[in-house]
Amino acid sequence: MNTRSKQLQLEDIKKKNILTLATFSFSLICAMILAFVQGAAEKGIYYGIELIILVVSYTLIRYILRKDRIYPYFIVVISFLFSYIGINLFGSNLSILVILFFLLFLTTIFLLLPVFVIGFVLGAIGIIYNSLAAHAEVQYLNDNLSLVLVTYFLSGVIAGVLIYLNRNQFNQIESMLETAEKESIEKEKNQVILEQHVNSITEKITVVNQKVQGNVQSQAEISEAISEITTGSTIQNEKISDIAQSLQNMLAQALKMLNETGSLKQDFDSAMEISYNGDALSKELSNNMKEFHQHIQELSNAFQSLSNNIKETNSFSQDIINVSQQTNLLALNASIEAARAGEAGKGFAVVAEEIRKLAEVTNKAAEKITSNLAELNETNDSALEIMNENIKMVQSNQDRTEQVNQAFSGLTEHLDKTNQRFTSFQQLAVNVKDDSSIIEQATNELAAIIEQASAALEEMSATVENINIQNETIGHEMKETELEAKNILSKKLI
Repeated sequence: MNTRSKQLQLEDIKKKNILTLATFSFSLICAMILAFVQGAAEKGIYYGIELIILVVSYTLIRYILRKDRIYPYFIVVISFLFSYIGINLFGSNLSILVILFFLLFLTTIFLLLPVFVIGFVLGAIGIIYNSLAAHAEVQYLNDNLSLVLVTYFLSGVIAGVLIYLNRNQFNQIESMLETAEKESIEKEKNQVILEQHVNSITEKITVVNQKVQGNVQSQAEISEAISEITTGSTIQNEKISDIAQSLQNMLAQALKMLNETGSLKQDFDSAMEISYNGDALSKELSNNMKEFHQHIQELSNAFQSLSNNIKETNSFSQDIINVSQQTNLLALNASIEAARAGEAGKGFAVVAEEIRKLAEVTNKAAEKITSNLAELNETNDSALEIMNENIKMVQSNQDRTEQVNQAFSGLTEHLDKTNQRFTSFQQLAVNVKDDSSIIEQATNELAAIIEQASAALEEMSATVENINIQNETIGHEMKETELEAKNILSKKLI
């Protein structure tokens, strides 16, 4: 069996698998609906399980295992297996017998003798088992077992004959296909050999024709190029005269540029001197800012020390207030004791009163001192905060001064490099002036050489034109020969 026959057989099995699955699924769906309508829910569920197993197994075998040839054997075995299980679960009945006959015809769809034999044997076993398991209500199945087996056997014979006839027909078709394929292969071989010979001749003629045509085209291009060179030589001669004039103008411009370069160099020297002075002033300013920052820092430290002294004085003032309050308390106690003493304590009461008044005066003075010190402390804190801000500003100005100093240093360095470039440029201008004189002399000599070359190119152009005419004649003849060879090839193919 060749590859083509195997491919056709595999495609036929795939289609029959789908047809069998669809037919059997439809019958199971109908049986499931009928079972639910009759109130036999268990049978309906049983048929649904069988349907799910068939669909899942088909998907697994078809798309995962990719073994389409084994599915006919699987569906036949699993169908009869479910029939046997059905007899055990639901008992023997006429519907089982109908299902077994249906499965017999279902195995015939594949038209495969091994599948049919397996189905036929399993069906016969199922009929016998169904009859033996029949109870009293369906005893007629056991009584008519021989008739059913004969009918089943005759049906199997008819199905077997159909399979045999289909197999012979398939073998004849396969033989015819193999014969036709062999004849087609032999014809293709002879045609390939003929095509190879004719193509070889055509390719050689084509190659020769292409070379001749290429030579014709190349010579035409050479002729055209020579003409263009001749024309270009005349134009070049004119251009060289223009170049000579341009060189003279360039020489004059180079002299003018040389003078301008000298003036520009003097200006750069002045700019460099100014840059040096600015750099020196920037450095001096930077030093002054550093000294100013140092003085501001010393002044800030002095204010900080003053603030600490004021805080210490605040504590002394609080001590005075505490002493005054204690003295006042003692004077009050003395007055109380003097009142208790009566006439003997009047003098002591006067003294206690004076001490109390003195304590009040001292307390007011201490409070006034405390208030003044608080204002002084607040003013000193404000001045210290402003001083700190000034320190930050001085530091920022110092940083900017340092940046300006660096900018002046960079500018001075850049001007030094620019001055060196202007010096080199001035030397180049002198070299351009000298080279322009040499180029002018060489241009005059080149103009004379081009005039001689133009005359030689005109003679060469005439010779190439004659060769080109001869090659065109040869190319035309080779092209006609190639067309005749292609006509022969096309007639052979027909």
